[in-house]
Amino acid sequence: ELEEEIRAERRLASALAGRYETTRRMDGKLVVHFTAPGRRAAEEDVVLDIPTKEVLAALIAGALEAVAAEEDPGKKNDAAFAPRRLALASPATFWAVARHGGVGPT
Repeated sequence: ELEEEIRAERRLASALAGRYETTRRMDGKLVVHFTAPGRRAAEEDVVLDIPTKEVLAALIAGALEAVAAEEDPGKKNDAAFAPRRLALASPATFWAVARHGGVGPT
């Protein structure tokens, strides 16, 4: 589990630095090559492609509704969508947000 958390940190650092590239495979999966700052070796994630901003928005809206429905009124659960948590919990959604949201240097 610690290794996955460290990998999620590298995903986030790579996205913020704009050090990632995506290619789509014939089977529809998205291949993300990323290199965290300070590292030489590239890493790879193969994830379900979320092809458009509209599909991404619908997924996030559905997830927010599900969180709100299960949430204890006295407990705040917006941390579930923090970038580090998202990079760990759902690499496909994380890379879709980075790609469609223009994350990284401009």
